[in-house]
Amino acid sequence: MKLRRFLIGSFILVGCAGGSTSSTNNSTNNSTNNTSNGEFGDSCTRDEDCNSMHCILWAADFSLHCTDECTTQNCPADFTCRQSSRDDVSLSLCFPDESGFQCTDCEIDSHCGQYSDRCVTVGDSGVCLSDCSIGGKCNEGYICLPKTSIAGYSGNVCVPQTGGCDCTAGSVGLTVSCTNENTYGSCSGVKQCLGDAGWSDCSALVPSEEVCDGVDNNCNGSIDEGLIGTPEHCEQCDTPCSGGDIEGSDVECLNAQCVLTCEDGYFDTDGENSTGCECEDDTESGTTTSSALLLGGGDDCDFSISKSNVKIPVDENGYGSADYFKFDYENPWGITCLSYPYATLSVPSSGNRLKMCAGTSTSESSWNSDYCVTVYPGQTQTIDLEPIGPGNGDSLTFYLKIELDSPSTSQPDCSSYTVTCGDE
Repeated sequence: MKLRRFLIGSFILVGCAGGSTSSTNNSTNNSTNNTSNGEFGDSCTRDEDCNSMHCILWAADFSLHCTDECTTQNCPADFTCRQSSRDDVSLSLCFPDESGFQCTDCEIDSHCGQYSDRCVTVGDSGVCLSDCSIGGKCNEGYICLPKTSIAGYSGNVCVPQTGGCDCTAGSVGLTVSCTNENTYGSCSGVKQCLGDAGWSDCSALVPSEEVCDGVDNNCNGSIDEGLIGTPEHCEQCDTPCSGGDIEGSDVECLNAQCVLTCEDGYFDTDGENSTGCECEDDTESGTTTSSALLLGGGDDCDFSISKSNVKIPVDENGYGSADYFKFDYENPWGITCLSYPYATLSVPSSGNRLKMCAGTSTSESSWNSDYCVTVYPGQTQTIDLEPIGPGNGDSLTFYLKIELDSPSTSQPDCSSYTVTCGDE
């Protein structure tokens, strides 16, 4: 009876003698096996993860584990001392008794995995047989005999006592390797000869799409790959990062920690991921004197312009961007109008301490420091601006800058303020 050969490519991707793995599996297993102490049987991704410096693939669960060197049959129960590879007879390691390839079809030795099993002709076909060159230990139903592989290698391998790998009345109890394969992958297991009833079901898992459950669902040697460390499963399975579904907010998982980032114009004012970047800069102003928002204009015959509910969002680091405004002021021909331009800033009691400065030049460095006021929460302050001589028809543009007075002491919030300018 023909048995399907293992997908050797899967083994090449997962591991080989000496414990090398693909970089993808390294990064995944490092995040899922961080409790390993490097002892015998612990999960590993490379030789350096093991105290013995030997990380090998175990067919029993199709994943990498630490093993130990051996010289005779001094391995733990259910383990066999075998050569580490077909090409290195100087090094022997403890392998699980189940090789994962016993009695599977083959044409060359490499079809039997990357360790020391050999492809031997049994009956009319080539099958994989486990190496037993050290101590002659074989599983029940097999006997260690000298054989020559198809490649011409002579050595001791575990041969079925029935003489073949087929299931007959005389081979009841014979256990052979098997796989369950589908589009998701290939999982290895064993099946047992039941005599007239034929072979038992294969014990291998049925490969499925990888889900976050601590199981290697697709049997590729990695657990929860591509899932652990994502915003949906950050520290462990089903521990999602919150806040990412809020407008202006993005979350990512870095080193098993949820990290919230805000898009341009949005601020995380309370430092809580769950509320996201809850404050949006209203962009109701300019960001420099050159881009200052024009509030309007008037002359010295009494006018007033206000803009309310303007925000300077403050994030958890005490940062808030400055707002810039401007307004045009003209002294008409006439002696009945007197020049008293002003700018007023009002801060609600729930807001932060703000500072407003004014000048008539786009260069802030030339502004007079006398034209600055500090406004505490719940207060209103006014700057009496530079007057224009009476009746000369001159005009000026006044620039206003409103910012946090002391970012280091400001509390995160999204409060508003009101700015008013005009002439008295």
